[in-house]
Amino acid sequence: MKQILKLLILFLIVPLFLISGCEKKEYDNILVDEASIREKYAVGDFNVDDLLIKVRSGEDVIKTINGSIDYISQSDLSKLKNVGTHTITINYEKLHTTVTVNIVETYQVFFYDSNRLIDKKKVLAGDALLDIPTTPSKAGYQGM
Repeated sequence: MKQILKLLILFLIVPLFLISGCEKKEYDNILVDEASIREKYAVGDFNVDDLLIKVRSGEDVIKTINGSIDYISQSDLSKLKNVGTHTITINYEKLHTTVTVNIVETYQVFFYDSNRLIDKKKVLAGDALLDIPTTPSKAGYQGM
């Protein structure tokens, strides 16, 4: 009888104490980590999975999750296909936050030397072209 009582205590009562000690922390707000958002994106380059979303309880961050296409409405996803500054709503469970995404045009810049293509660069609108290719050279010839 004592062994049955010990087993009852071990398998029924002890787990109740362990479970009651585990308190699930509720969260009350979310925000997008600004470091996970670039200043601007080319059309088609924005990837929701790259967003880091901080799930918080008050000021405490409980967890950080990656964004997902499931957290954004179809109408907001369609905005990302067009040039412009768009406000996108992130929906995680019952919580919502917004993020501003700037979609810009891109240009292909081609570099030629004597009618021969030597390089091409994809440039976002408003960006400076910082890495212009070096002047081509050929052994035995002197440039102008």
